[in-house]
Amino acid sequence: MNVDLIFKIAAIGILVTVLNQVLVRAGRDEQATMVTLTALVATR
Repeated sequence: MNVDLIFKIAAIGILVTVLNQVLVRAGRDEQATMVTLTALVATR
């Protein structure tokens, strides 16, 4: 497995986590869930 791929997946995970927390704290729980599901589908 390529190390660059691992770093890209980790970067996407960190970005999605931060975006998810921002949306949850702004009261947009549905959008936060959609961002998480979209990232999950995109990384497969």
